[in-house]
Amino acid sequence: MMITVLGIGGFRNEGLPFNSYCIDRRVLVDTPPDILQSLAKSGISLADLKAIVLTHFHGDHYFGLPFLLFNLYMDAQEHAKDAVDGFHRITIFGPPDLENKICQILSLAIHPDHAYISWCLEHCELVEISEGLRYPLNCGIWLEFRHSVHSPETFSMMAGLADRDKPLFAATSDTKWNESLLPLFDSGARLFLCDSNGRGFGDVHMSPEEIAHFILPRLSGNARLLATHVSQKPSFQDASLEFASPFTDYQVD
Repeated sequence: MMITVLGIGGFRNEGLPFNSYCIDRRVLVDTPPDILQSLAKSGISLADLKAIVLTHFHGDHYFGLPFLLFNLYMDAQEHAKDAVDGFHRITIFGPPDLENKICQILSLAIHPDHAYISWCLEHCELVEISEGLRYPLNCGIWLEFRHSVHSPETFSMMAGLADRDKPLFAATSDTKWNESLLPLFDSGARLFLCDSNGRGFGDVHMSPEEIAHFILPRLSGNARLLATHVSQKPSFQDASLEFASPFTDYQVD
């Protein structure tokens, strides 16, 4: 499995590409405002995407969705044969009220009566996330979700291969540290992406200090954790803590 980190920046952001990543260049997790630029810079084609996961409805995680879907819509109009073949058909996972949230943001982005809104509702499968269910995708990957400790309703996730029961990869979305997250880190995954935008202990987001104190000691020796979702280039330095790099592929076996 290949994890492509597209960006590591959080809501408060001093010029970093916004937080997002791809699994095997097929499953896109979050669509921040700069998602089209980040995908292009990483060489990931919209036509190759099979699924999009919206972890929650904060602007730095889904305000780029209207532009991504509009480009898919335009591609479908220009390449009718490919559209019939289904290259643009994408499953969109998200928290409850998913369809309403998508309609709202698409309408605000251009016009409530624009044809691409009805096109998106017709050609995208919308799946409201349920915690603990395993969702198999048609690209040989499965996804499973756990609640983060964040407002609005937010989901962290695990991903694995169809022929393996244990996940290879797990990632928190925005979250406060809480022991309810421990099953994610005890899952046996080999690679973790971890929210690290907080300061000290007890902040709204997990902090590098909390990761080093609560999480790293639990991981097996062959597991790797990458800290992400930051406001600026990381200043916290610890021999055991590694920060993810934008536009970088991370192989996990």
